[in-house]
Amino acid sequence: MADTIRIGLDLGTKTLVCATRDEEGKPKFRQEINGFFVFPKQDAFTKNMLIQQKIPFIERDGKFIALGAKAEKFAYAINSTLKRPMAEGTISQESEAIVIMASIVQALIGKLDKDAILYYSIPAEAINKSTNVKFHDKIAKMIFHNYKRSKAKINAFPINEARAIAVATEEPVAVCCSFGAGMINVC
Repeated sequence: MADTIRIGLDLGTKTLVCATRDEEGKPKFRQEINGFFVFPKQDAFTKNMLIQQKIPFIERDGKFIALGAKAEKFAYAINSTLKRPMAEGTISQESEAIVIMASIVQALIGKLDKDAILYYSIPAEAINKSTNVKFHDKIAKMIFHNYKRSKAKINAFPINEARAIAVATEEPVAVCCSFGAGMINVC
């Protein structure tokens, strides 16, 4: 276990945050906007623009799909809308949602040279509407199981996002709240 990398990942509706420790044991964080912008057709001009502007993208179904914060800046610059692979705390109904989420998560985690233990946040079931947290959790597990950036394996475990805050504190707490872009969780 000493050679195992430990990772924390907050799967937020607006932002994904990845936490690890550096060689000295200090926490380090990477984050990315959990969003995408679809270019309706593939052409050389669009591809060159994406490459020159260093906007991460994937090619899918004859379209370019820009990812993350740079996609967000581009969408807002042309007065358009950024799409999200998550809605209200769980995976959205967007047709590209799973592929987008997997691409952003894998880029955020990066290449692993050792096996990893990963704890990732999931919301609780909503009390005021129908949600499908079990499906969302299965999608997250599938993304970690199919991690393609290296030969290392990720052993992933879900944790309720408000409970993760409670576990992370050094003081005893009675109530923890997570105020996200998609929902509020209380533990």
